[in-house]
Amino acid sequence: MDQIEVLIEQIQDAGLRVTPQRLAIIEVLSKSYDHPSAHEILYKVRKKFPSTSYSTVYSTLNALHELGQVRKLTIDPNCTRFDPNTSVHQHMICRKCGKIIDVPRDYLANFQVPAELRRKFDIEDYHVEFRGVCSECRGPVGPAGKKRGPKPKDGTKRAQK
Repeated sequence: MDQIEVLIEQIQDAGLRVTPQRLAIIEVLSKSYDHPSAHEILYKVRKKFPSTSYSTVYSTLNALHELGQVRKLTIDPNCTRFDPNTSVHQHMICRKCGKIIDVPRDYLANFQVPAELRRKFDIEDYHVEFRGVCSECRGPVGPAGKKRGPKPKDGTKRAQK
């Protein structure tokens, strides 16, 4: 049974009807790696089903969240984003374009909360956000992370500083 069939079965078990619009929402989510908002999902679903309502998208996303099949991300102050990748991972967020990139939790394997704080608080989960500028927004980078100037048009080398 593939992931979409599992989701359909879980939606039925939760007492929800499996409509063509809900199937389209699931399909859009299963092909999304950009952490779409409900509005972005609605836009894509309406290409196939123009009468799909915002409430259908939200109720489906909320049901999938309750079933543990989608994560709600509140990393964007302007809207909730949805992540079909429910494995434990973190995110890198571009402060210029808003792009969100998944970071496997393995990178944080050595992260430790000090023992005196762990005694005061039972940690059940955590999320780390890395904020910066993605490679598309940053442009070409030279040694030591310094931005390179534009390439000379006459074929000569860049001046060394």
